[in-house]
Amino acid sequence: MNQQLDHDSALTVFVGRGCLSHGIRQTLEDFTATGLTRDLAWVDTDTFSSSSSEITYLCLGEDGTPQITREPFNALVARLNVSGLHLGVINVVGVSDGTISSDELQELLEAIDSVLTGPRIERTNLIISAVEAPLEGDLPTLRGYTNLFLAPEDSPGPESATVPFHFDALDNRFTLHCVAGIASLFGLWEGSRSAPVARLEPGSGGSFRLVRAYYRRIDGQEVQARLKARIFDTTRNPLPRLNRPGQSPQYTEDPVAFAQNAAEDLLTEFNRRLEGHRSEVLADKTRYTTSSSAAGEFLRAWGRGMVSTPARFFRELSGETRSFVDDTVQSTLYGEGSRTHVGGYRETTDGELMEQTKRAPRPETLRLEATRELGWMWTAYANTAMSLLDASPRHITDSSEASYPGVVREHAEGEVRVARSSADVIPGPDASFGRDLPVEVKSTVGGGDIAPYDLLGVADYERRLSDQRHGGQREVGRVIGDFKQWQEENSESFAYFVGRGLVERKTRLEKQRDALDRQIAELENHHAEVEETGAAAGAARWFGWVFMSSLVVFTGLWGWANLRTTLLDEPLWGWAANLNAASASAKGWMFGVWAGLWILCWVLQVVFETRDEIRFRHRRRDVVGELEAARADLREVDRALLRLGVGYRQFLSTSRMIGALLAEPFGRIRHLRVDSTIPVNTMPDSVVFAEATPGSGAVDALADRFRRDLYREGWLDDYVMGGLKEALTLSDAHHRIAVNEVFSTSGSGTEGALARLATTVTGESFRARDRAKEKWRAITEELRDNSRHNDADILSPLQIYRAGKRETASPRLQLDEVRTVGAFNGEIATEKGRVDGVLDLDPRYCTYHRNSNTFDAIGVSEVLVQVGGPAFQGDVAFRRPERPALSADILRAMPVSEDFQSPERPAMLTQQTRPELPGTGEF
Repeated sequence: MNQQLDHDSALTVFVGRGCLSHGIRQTLEDFTATGLTRDLAWVDTDTFSSSSSEITYLCLGEDGTPQITREPFNALVARLNVSGLHLGVINVVGVSDGTISSDELQELLEAIDSVLTGPRIERTNLIISAVEAPLEGDLPTLRGYTNLFLAPEDSPGPESATVPFHFDALDNRFTLHCVAGIASLFGLWEGSRSAPVARLEPGSGGSFRLVRAYYRRIDGQEVQARLKARIFDTTRNPLPRLNRPGQSPQYTEDPVAFAQNAAEDLLTEFNRRLEGHRSEVLADKTRYTTSSSAAGEFLRAWGRGMVSTPARFFRELSGETRSFVDDTVQSTLYGEGSRTHVGGYRETTDGELMEQTKRAPRPETLRLEATRELGWMWTAYANTAMSLLDASPRHITDSSEASYPGVVREHAEGEVRVARSSADVIPGPDASFGRDLPVEVKSTVGGGDIAPYDLLGVADYERRLSDQRHGGQREVGRVIGDFKQWQEENSESFAYFVGRGLVERKTRLEKQRDALDRQIAELENHHAEVEETGAAAGAARWFGWVFMSSLVVFTGLWGWANLRTTLLDEPLWGWAANLNAASASAKGWMFGVWAGLWILCWVLQVVFETRDEIRFRHRRRDVVGELEAARADLREVDRALLRLGVGYRQFLSTSRMIGALLAEPFGRIRHLRVDSTIPVNTMPDSVVFAEATPGSGAVDALADRFRRDLYREGWLDDYVMGGLKEALTLSDAHHRIAVNEVFSTSGSGTEGALARLATTVTGESFRARDRAKEKWRAITEELRDNSRHNDADILSPLQIYRAGKRETASPRLQLDEVRTVGAFNGEIATEKGRVDGVLDLDPRYCTYHRNSNTFDAIGVSEVLVQVGGPAFQGDVAFRRPERPALSADILRAMPVSEDFQSPERPAMLTQQTRPELPGTGEF
């Protein structure tokens, strides 16, 4: 057996001459121009003289574009870097100029030897003839070649009856029959991977073998498009195949409640991140303190008051004196009311507020902090949206543990619920309003493209439309009606309820801010008349002063009376004399009681002052505490509003990109189609060009099998997160940032990574990508591997073409099932050939090849080559040239019995062992 060449690197060269060979070459050119055959060279023996002689080269480019060139043989071999050569000699029997001898091939072989160094050459001699073709001399077999005889017959299949081609009734169908046979034998059909004749061995002597071929090309591109569209159809959310045995997913029965509850769960989980903390008004501890704590606090304050009373007395006396002097100088020199306050007057509360403002973070810093803090929330938002569709646990809470949304699995052992479509979760870009607005509306109202979950954008656009209601434009009224209808149809998604929750929180916080502003203004302008010292303390102080001053005056007068008597020798006052005459105990008792009353009044004064001070301090603390709490709440509300503003922008960008990926997780599915070329000629029955037209049930059944493997629990991770990674590479090619980190950047209306990524994902160039290529390639490979199993359903029934007309093909056996079935048509063989069995098939060399079409993942090309046993020239019937008729004398001289002997020719009779009639064995 010949060593087979690499079909991709070997060059097939045909050599022919004569009218029929020229017709074969032209038909091959037509087939190549229409993409049916490829990669061959044709040499015309009559014009080939050296290696630089021009030959015809036919091929298909990588994109399927046909290329037919005329170039020198040596230049072609050098350009193609040929490593092997398959030489096919076309010998046509029945015409005077159709055969090629070994001597005429010598120039071509020498040219091959001159341009190829030690090449491997396969040689095939294909004899073409018809039934009852005339033949003079010997059959053109070539020594050292694989000699084949193309059987002049046609049939739909080996199991069918054959119709021979008669030499006297040949037409263009015979040329097509020859071309189809050559293409099948030498592996020239587009998509073929090998040449069946390469398996045959060169015959010995002048032997040859009968061959016939059947070719069927089934175009499955229409099936491929239907199958691909069905497999990757996510218009209705595919029910995921769960990883938990015994549980099956179901669509939610109430999509609105499903989406609303999911949104509420998410917002409740992250409400503290959105709104921040709240301050509480400080309560007076005395309302809740114990008696021992209150007594301890009172005694400590009373003790400090007792000790500090003298200092306070002198400090107050000094202050009063200084104020009196200042007022006296002011009124004497400058007059009343002429004091100037340089720098204006500033209350202590305002000063504290300014100091706090200086210490407060800048708004830009707060925005950056809010952007980072809310990143985890939008990651959870995206994860929740995916989990609502594919029922996979993800990070959807403020913790790092993966879990299911509550609406997906309400009970641990209950059914798993998923959304009916991605539009019920996050509507894609196609759901936005205003892309097709009239030009006059866009010029006055502005462009649309409003997302249904952007409630602030919807409200703003609705307001602009209302402003133009009475503008005199008829189109505005229609647009308003369409806008209202669009709002009603797109107000039930998960994203819508999240957006509504954010807007409601913003509205509520704005109302709280207004209320806090009013409360702060009231507290700052609060002038409660609270006396620092009460009446009891004042009375005790007054009595104390009375007792102390009267004691000092009385003692001073008594001392002056005694001093006056001593120094001036004047009589002592009567009361002074009586006091002097009193006993020491009486004096001590009198002055002691007097001083005791003063000390008692002092103690009572400090007691009442301590009580009043504590009461004042706590009353002031209530007012100040409410003011500080209100201010703290105002700061938190402002921060919450800032966070909501930042978060809303992040929400819009996240929804835009996740919605686009959920609506088209595989991108825009492309159905590349190369229109199959169907010859309008009446092709032989052995050649079938057909299109598979299976019913929708067969296509859906096969598609569902692949969908079960594709849409497993968590399948969106590969296509949504994978799409984000691909888009991130495009939008931030020079920045290294992870997908999860993108959610912690600023969103819509900014230059943040999240905003850029959303713009990239929703851009037409990215959406137009077919991201299912790799998965579809794997599916088509599996289809090829199991194509025989799927043929019965997917590649049937067939629509075939006959003479350019389309008709339904009748049922036929598969070619691989009839590889060794049938026999050659008997009209081509002589009686001797029938006896020798040349019409029978040789199972060793009958081959069946199945190849996928280059531009068709579903369709197939099948080639069946059947080969007979070794035959010789005498086994095939040809029409011989007519011989002269025998004369009447010879006929009369013919013997009529076995005992007849002619006395005139005894020598001849004695030399023959047995008598033979002239011409015996020629027919």
